Amino acid sequence: MESPDTEGIVNQAFERALDNNEREVDSRTDQDILESTERTPLITSGALYTPRDILSSSTTQRSWRNTNSYIARLAYYSNLRLPENALAVPPHVAAQYLVLPQSQKLKEGGRQSSLVTIFAIWNTMMGTSMLSMAWGLQQSGFILGIGLMIGMGLVCCYTANRIVRAQYHAPRGVVIFEFPDICRVFLGKWAETTAGVFGLLTFFGAMMVYWTLLSTFLLNIGEFIHIQATTNETIEFLTKDVLCSQSIQASGNVTEFEKYWNSKTVPLYLIVLIMPLLNMKDAVVFTKFNSLGTISVAFITVLTIVKISLWGVNWSNDPLSVHYVELASVKFPSLMGMLCLAYSIHSAIITLLKNNARQENNSRDLAIGFSLVGLTYTFVGTMVFISFPLSKDCIDQNFIKNLTSYDGMAIIARFFLFLQMSTVFPLLAFLFRVNFLYVIFKMQDFPGYAKVIALNLITIGICATIAIVYPNVGDIIGWSGAISGLVYVFLLPCLVNIAIRKMRRIITPKYYILQYSLIFLGIFILGAKIVTAVTG
Repeated sequence: MESPDTEGIVNQAFERALDNNEREVDSRTDQDILESTERTPLITSGALYTPRDILSSSTTQRSWRNTNSYIARLAYYSNLRLPENALAVPPHVAAQYLVLPQSQKLKEGGRQSSLVTIFAIWNTMMGTSMLSMAWGLQQSGFILGIGLMIGMGLVCCYTANRIVRAQYHAPRGVVIFEFPDICRVFLGKWAETTAGVFGLLTFFGAMMVYWTLLSTFLLNIGEFIHIQATTNETIEFLTKDVLCSQSIQASGNVTEFEKYWNSKTVPLYLIVLIMPLLNMKDAVVFTKFNSLGTISVAFITVLTIVKISLWGVNWSNDPLSVHYVELASVKFPSLMGMLCLAYSIHSAIITLLKNNARQENNSRDLAIGFSLVGLTYTFVGTMVFISFPLSKDCIDQNFIKNLTSYDGMAIIARFFLFLQMSTVFPLLAFLFRVNFLYVIFKMQDFPGYAKVIALNLITIGICATIAIVYPNVGDIIGWSGAISGLVYVFLLPCLVNIAIRKMRRIITPKYYILQYSLIFLGIFILGAKIVTAVTG
């Protein structure tokens, strides 16, 4: 059995720690360090020390040789460890003065089963894109749209799996938390920064979509309450009635209620409701509501099944028929852009799979998770599309808007979705804030209430403006997916894999062709999206 490269591990670990902490620690007092949310890697007797403190401190009386010896012993036993922890580092070997903070779950290799892992992948990926899939099929044409849903799912699953596999090729001793760390290791600092910036765009795109949908659902809920309070309109749970999005226009007679409650004012009212939730130091409380997402997806699926049974199949190959179904359309880039975001899990996939009890099943579990997501998107999108009782051009980018104000199931869906998104948006805003402050300013996640409030006001101000002037959910998803997907789904994963193959000296011309073809696909999606937007 070969002994681990202890010298390399020691040098890498301490050089990284020195680079990351030296400038910050030198400019702060000990009290600042103790109060900081970012803890330095080395802990002794309740106080915090940097690697340089350990090496030069006269109070600890610990030499480089002792620290070197401990890390070498830790590395040796870690290389001998079995999945059952039979050869975990014994207590008498571990140094009492040096503690390496690490998640208990990570140290134990993870505890969750493959079933839990697959469900976590499905639950994380399922989102607002489901409401726009029927519109996406209308844009692309039915047959071409189904092919794109399957094909884009396969491509995104492949690049996500390449990210998962890439972490195992990182040099020994290098800690990998997420994809930007992989980019730094194999491509350099520029790739890490690029991944961080486009990861921010993904978060911000999702926030704009959520704010637009929240505004729509709040508008519908307010109108429902007003109608019920002022009229005798009856709620019907099994109604076949639908609305055509193209015929919904503001009437000439505007009531007093509509002056203050409309699509231009509700996004601003929403700021008053959501803003207080965004200024917390952490967003742990909102993770407790994850089950609402599952309930919402389940209810939308049930709603789809009920509407299919009421509407029946409305399909015709006759171009003159109101139910004419186009099999392919030149507007397909809209659906491709949406799918880039709908299938995007690349920024969190390492974290999701890290706690899988059987790491050797990661690729299989990832493929099953993607398959379930693809089936859900395809089922909801196709069923709504082929059964919609009016012209397919009437399908809205948020198909819930096609349902009437007195549709009982639509009312429940709007309440559910508003409640769920109200808990998800603060979590998205928190993740955006943390990543934005670190990537752009290298600041801690909570630099003070004044800066946090200012950032949140600017962020939700942009979201509210988009919801007022461009409330097109499908287009927002498409643009966000096309832009961020080019870098996060296609470019960086492929470049990382090329770098790994070149490092291992096993790269072939066919592999170059495959990877650069995927990069070209990402460029094509964004370019085609721009062309279709310009030409109309």
